[in-house]
Amino acid sequence: MAVEQSCVSDKRIAFEDPSILLFDKPSGMQTHGSANGFIEGAQDTVRQLRGDNWSAMHRLDRDTSGLLLFGSGRKIRAMLQEQFIGRKVRKIYLAIVKGEFNSDILGIIAPLKHYPEEGRVKVETTPEAKKAASSFQVLDVMQDTFGQVASRLKVRIYTGRTHQIRVHLSHLGNPIIGDPWYNPDPVEGQRLLLHAHQISFTHPITQKQVTFTSQVPEDFLINPNLVHAR
Repeated sequence: MAVEQSCVSDKRIAFEDPSILLFDKPSGMQTHGSANGFIEGAQDTVRQLRGDNWSAMHRLDRDTSGLLLFGSGRKIRAMLQEQFIGRKVRKIYLAIVKGEFNSDILGIIAPLKHYPEEGRVKVETTPEAKKAASSFQVLDVMQDTFGQVASRLKVRIYTGRTHQIRVHLSHLGNPIIGDPWYNPDPVEGQRLLLHAHQISFTHPITQKQVTFTSQVPEDFLINPNLVHAR
């Protein structure tokens, strides 16, 4: 479900100074709006609130919530972009996946190939596929009254490929709950349970390492009957 721009306020701005801004994007909002302006994205919202000098430094899928970093001005954006290219930006996500995740699996390096005509990404070993690396930490395992099990994970990505976390977890047999593309058993009306929880990088002006964290949103949940199994 798309988020109307009129529902978004300054409260979504988690941090700002003259050079950087952190926007806490809700699930259902695109990072960039449509070219014709019919659909407004997070970048459109930030520019309406703070001016046209701000641009998103990376992107989140429409149904992924959490922190988006914006830079102000060409020089600042170039400095931040250099960190993304050099893989010096640390990004941590939270995900709730189907089933009990194998805690012995600490990470995965599996190349991904994007099929734009299908709008999907697949794990492949073809020359066109791009290297993608993710690591995982099991935070807890939950079970509902019907015996259905889900796991809450902390995920770190070392590359920024399209749908990387979603495809890697599906490939491992634990698709993200609420994923309409990579979960073979999607639940009607369930949001994608993937949240951009934390981002760390070097501040372009102070040159100090900074870390920003987003609170888990209220809609980041599944069946209310779920209880902690361990």
